[in-house]
Amino acid sequence: MEERYKVKVFVDLLLEKNGKVLLGLRKNRKNYSNMWDLPGGHLEKDEDIFEAMIREVKEEIGIDIKRKDLEIVHIRHSIKKDALNFVFIANKYENEIVNNEPDLCEELKWFDIDNLPENIIPKIEKEISEIKNNIKYSYDK
Repeated sequence: MEERYKVKVFVDLLLEKNGKVLLGLRKNRKNYSNMWDLPGGHLEKDEDIFEAMIREVKEEIGIDIKRKDLEIVHIRHSIKKDALNFVFIANKYENEIVNNEPDLCEELKWFDIDNLPENIIPKIEKEISEIKNNIKYSYDK
């Protein structure tokens, strides 16, 4: 029997406040070190994408989000990397934002959503642009 197509699944949080978006400066990473990224990560075995998002933001930035307060605003399919990325927004959250992974994140910073840093990961910049333009799905080959 032929093996079915499999993808890696990632989740990101577009946390917006007063026209600004929260980004983290990656460090000590194999890919995209010294580049700005959204908080997030990958899906683990036996969890759905909402559970993954809730877990990742708690681990990375210390906030608690309830499932009902999360909304998927964009899905990106990277065909060449066999990956699906779900981008969420949160309507509300609890606790203060803190950098819980200082070994992997140099700093957290709010940026004007219309003036993102030059050293942002290109796919993140593209996703933010598509979300601003109400594009729900994108892909690359």
